[in-house]
Formats: sequence, C-alpha cells, structure tokens
Amino acid sequence: RMDAHSIPAKDYVARCVEFLKNNPNAGVGGRIETDTNVSDTSYIAKSISVAASNPLGSGGASYRSGGKAGSVDTVPFCAFTQETFAKVGKYDETLLANEDYEWNTRLRESGGTVWFDPEISSVYFARETLGALSRQYLNYGFWKFKMLKRYPKTLRLRQFLPVALLAFLFSSVILTIIGIAIENPPLSWAAPTAFFSYAGLVAVGVAATISSNKWFLLLGVTLAIIVMHLSWATGFIQSTFHRTPHGR
Repeated sequence: RMDAHSIPAKDYVARCVEFLKNNPNAGVGGRIETDTNVSDTSYIAKSISVAASNPLGSGGASYRSGGKAGSVDTVPFCAFTQETFAKVGKYDETLLANEDYEWNTRLRESGGTVWFDPEISSVYFARETLGALSRQYLNYGFWKFKMLKRYPKTLRLRQFLPVALLAFLFSSVILTIIGIAIENPPLSWAAPTAFFSYAGLVAVGVAATISSNKWFLLLGVTLAIIVMHLSWATGFIQSTFHRTPHGR
C-alpha cells in the first residue's frame, strides 16, 4: 500500500518481498524521508517537511526519525502477502484516516507482526502551506479518536500530550477572561504567558534537534510543529462530539 503523496525507493518492493518470503504472516514497511513538492520550495514548505520528521512533530515514530529494525505498532506503507490480507480483512472504509493503523492493529491482534526495516525507504511529500498542514492534522486527530474508541489499548502517551496541551491553553484563556473581568493583572496574562511559554519550549526543542545546515528554518519549523500539535488535538476533541461520519 503506497500513498499518492509518496514515491518508493527503487528497491522498496524487492526488500519487502524478500522479508515476506521468510515472514509470510507479517506486514513490513520502512522509513519515510519527508521532502517538499518539486513545485513548491518556499520557506514554509521546507519548514513543514523538516517538522514532519522532527521528534517533536513525529512523536518519535521510528519510521520518521529512524531507528533499529524491529516489531512496531505501525508502519506507513505496509506490504503483506495476499494470504495475510485475506485473513486480516480489508481496510475499513468508514475511517477516512488512520485506516492503515487500524489494519496494522488487526494484524497484530490476529497474531501477526508489523515489522520496521530502516533499509526500506520512500519519499513522502509534505503539505506546502500551514493551512493545508492544519487541515491534514485536524483530519488525523479526528479519525485517531474514532480508531481509539475501538482499540483503546493502542493509546500512546505521545497521542495524549497534544490534547492535554490544548486543554491547558484553553484553560489559560478562560483565566485571562476572568482576570480581565475582575481586573486582576496576573490572571489577565495567563493566556499570553501559557502560549509564549509553550512556543518557547517548542523552539528550544527544535533548536536542540535540528541539523546545523537547517538552522535558518528554526522559526518555520517551530510554527509548523505548533500547527501540527494544536490541529491534531482540536480534531481529536472535535471527534468526541460527532457520531456521524465526518468527511475530509
């Protein structure tokens, strides 16, 4: 399975097939190198591509940040045998995102393994504007909640943190409104203090993890990661109030 935004390496299929010869009940995939679309090499587009692979943006996912070969929860472009696909079942078309994660979960629950091999690679083209990035992560967050309702045990700390962050920032806004209403200066600064503290921590984290030849993207990467966090969390929370299918 390969996304339209992606281009597999020339040896992608060969490496996947080689692994599946010896592990027919598994699914296998590899790392993705995020890049900009050749039609857009703007500052923001470059920043978004770097943010997607940054640990603060990827949540430390091995397929984005790299790592050793081994069993994982999911891989982005899973390859599997026809027999395994028939046993696990088709993709769930009621999920408009996270359908690959849901399928990989069913594979693991059926006794199979999802295997990450860093030697298997593909290029993924990131969104080109902050608006498009926000819509993408709203969608991710929305459908992640729907998937977690079915498989609550798959919830990971990295998925909960953006929601807790958004709740914290929203609470600070409430405190600011109260502070203004009762003319309490310390409370009035709650929201600006919370947001700039968060943005500052993200910037420090980016500075500590970004490569030296991409330091000029520090501001853009910081903005992109903030958009990713808040959009994902907003979509996640929005999903808790929707019972009907939600289109892209």
